[in-house]
Order: sequence, then C-alpha cells, then structure tokens
Amino acid sequence: MVQDLRLQVGMANITVGGVEVPNQADAAVFSAEPRLIEIDLYTAPVYDRIIEGWDASVTITVDEESYEAYKMALAGVEELQNTGETVGLQDGAGLQSLRKTAQEVIIHPANLPAEDKSFDITLFKAIPTSSLERSYGKEKTSYEITLTALHNTGDYKKFGNYFRIGEDAPVV
Repeated sequence: MVQDLRLQVGMANITVGGVEVPNQADAAVFSAEPRLIEIDLYTAPVYDRIIEGWDASVTITVDEESYEAYKMALAGVEELQNTGETVGLQDGAGLQSLRKTAQEVIIHPANLPAEDKSFDITLFKAIPTSSLERSYGKEKTSYEITLTALHNTGDYKKFGNYFRIGEDAPVV
C-alpha cells in the first residue's frame, strides 16, 4: 500500500490580526503543550490525567526593523503619531489587561497555495509575551516575536479555545 508522505520545507506566511509579519529571518516555531492535572485514587496514584488547558505559542524570528514588527513583539506599547503617521512607540500604562489587544494569529505554510488551509495553524487569541532584544553590531541583527494564546471563550466546556490545525469545520 502506497501512502503519501508529507514533508514540510520552507517558511510560513504569518499574519497577526490580519497584518503580515515582516520578513522572517529563520524558522517560526509553533508549540502546544497540554496543561494536565493528575487524578490520584487512594490505591492508585496517577490513575488518570485530565486536560485543564493548553500552553500554545508561536515564536517568529524577524530581521526587519519596523514599528509594526516591534508592536507585534512588545505587549502594551502605545504608538506615537505625528499627523497620522507612526513616529515611535512607548511603553503603555501599567496594570492593563492584554486580553482586549489579543489578536488572531494564522500560520500558513508558504509552500501551499493560499486557498489550501489544510495545514494552517490558528491561535484564536494571542498576545505578545517576548522581550525585545536588539543588538547593535556588525552582523545582521534579528529578534524574536513570541505570541502566546489566551483562552478564547472563558468556557472550559467548549472546544476551540486556544488553537486549530487545519481548516475550520463548515457550519451546517
């Protein structure tokens, strides 16, 4: 029996809130790890485990310097504008919820046609959780943007709260 072998080679087209991530310098890495709770019985430790939630994130290495990319990398920054044009960024007020700024992240393998969503990865509500480290040297510089998923609905009984791999199921 012959079986198709799928090998993923190459970069991805990544959008954050509908805005394309600037030039990738290296691979983007998606990570999803379940948060598990151990269920112990009096006579049987670790009898079962249940999923409490997920730690899902994507880390993207970027080598293009732009305010748009820096906004994707840094949580809670505010734009400084002059006549409608962004001229800088500054840290925002403290103790602010990031939930209202969470955005959908879509990772689409660049080797697939745009209409082929079969291996797209979607983080439903993601916020920046990385620090910005920018070096000033003779070598080409790059920095990382890490976006981490928040719980989407607030209802643990529903599915589709953190991420999806592949197409969305058609509504019937």
